[in-house]
Amino acid sequence: MNPIFTKGYRAAAEVSPNQIVAWAGGSVAGSVTPAMATTDKLVGVTGLVGAAEGGVADVHRIGIAEVRLGGTVALGDEITSDGSGFGVTLTGAGESIGRAERAGVAGDIINVFLRPLTAAS
Repeated sequence: MNPIFTKGYRAAAEVSPNQIVAWAGGSVAGSVTPAMATTDKLVGVTGLVGAAEGGVADVHRIGIAEVRLGGTVALGDEITSDGSGFGVTLTGAGESIGRAERAGVAGDIINVFLRPLTAAS
């Protein structure tokens, strides 16, 4: 793991370690929640420690970060979130947090090269 930019964000809901997070809606501006879909506005990946609702989560935004997988991923795949905030291959339109640095299956934690977010069309 080699994150270049990490920032603390208020957790609008409980977040787990190595989970993809998105901007939370509602009244807490700038807070994050586990990403639920490829169409969410993704922020980054939580660090080695999650956060309880209302706590502060360290979120890696750029660099190499560890991501827990929710499905099978191949080396070099664009990574997005499944319905639980875990990494899966982006197969259509949606946001990608980066590229897989190695292959893995659901439950694995792999390195992903995070870069400024881009939307696939």
